[in-house]
Amino acid sequence: MTVKKILEDFSPRDHTPEDGPGGRRQHLESLLVRINKCFVDVILPSVFAVQEDLQQAGFWNQLNVGQSSVLSSGKPNIRNVELYFFPERIQQLPFETSALERTYRASFEPSADLRKISMQIRFPQRLSPVREDQIRLAAVEEINTGMVDSFLEEFILGSIDVYKSDHFLS
Repeated sequence: MTVKKILEDFSPRDHTPEDGPGGRRQHLESLLVRINKCFVDVILPSVFAVQEDLQQAGFWNQLNVGQSSVLSSGKPNIRNVELYFFPERIQQLPFETSALERTYRASFEPSADLRKISMQIRFPQRLSPVREDQIRLAAVEEINTGMVDSFLEEFILGSIDVYKSDHFLS
């Protein structure tokens, strides 16, 4: 099959009117609203609870919530959530440009097709490879509080394990 034949087979003329710009925009917006609802109803309450526990225990943490807006209404939607954690009882990290590179990060963000949410744990690069960075992918409808709580618990326990092993090996 030649490139010319492939391009002829993929012709914009074949799209139905409902697949036009308005139909695709509505579909995209409905996916964004569904993801936002998952973040607001399921993910953020669990993240806020973990953040409060970390603050009460005196551990440094930082929460970043990325937002975008719905195209037609301009209503803000949550795009991603990142929880940074450093397993020492300090109020703030020493100011350095690479301070966040030394922290442990749990992030939640939608997949490219907006049908799934990726849950990722990242450990600092300088640490020994005791545990690999971990990624879980789940459909938006499958995500529940138990799954998010389990993921965050694994994140905190894994971070402490890696931190302890790094200090043991150095």
